[in-house]
Amino acid sequence: MTNRLMRRFVSRQHAQRTQRGFTLIEVMIASVFFAISITAIFSLNARASKTMIESRNYDRATSLILNMSELVQVLAPAQVQTLLATANGKGYDINGNPLKNSSKNAFYTMNMSIIASSGTYKHLMFKVTWTDPGTTKPHVVTSEALVNLP
Repeated sequence: MTNRLMRRFVSRQHAQRTQRGFTLIEVMIASVFFAISITAIFSLNARASKTMIESRNYDRATSLILNMSELVQVLAPAQVQTLLATANGKGYDINGNPLKNSSKNAFYTMNMSIIASSGTYKHLMFKVTWTDPGTTKPHVVTSEALVNLP
C-alpha cells in the first residue's frame, strides 16, 4: 500500500512540475518588451522613408542644375542671355520636368545669375530651392560654373 501511495505522490509532483506554464507577470513583461520592439522598428522604418525621399529630392535638384549647366555650355551667347532672363524663378514638377504655365504648383524653383564676368568668360550661379511636404524649411542646392561665351 505504501508503494502505491508513494507512486501516486511522485506522479502528482511530476505532473505539477511539467504543467506549470507561464505566470501572468512573465506574460506582461514579454508583452511590454514586444511592444517596445515593434515601436522601435516602425519609427526606424518611418525615418528611413523620410531620408529616402529627401535624398531623391536632392538628387533631382542636382540633376536640374547639371542639365542647365550643360545646356548653357552648348548654347550661343545670345541664347544664354535669353535663358538667363527667362529661366529665373522657373518651376519644375516633382519629377524635374519644366512647367509650361504658372510656377505656383512647382515643386522645384530654379534661379540662375551671373556672378562675375571677365572677357568672354561668365561665372554663373545656379540655385534650386524646394520645400518638402510637411515641412516649412526650404532646401537649397547651389552650383557654380565658368562658361566661355565668345
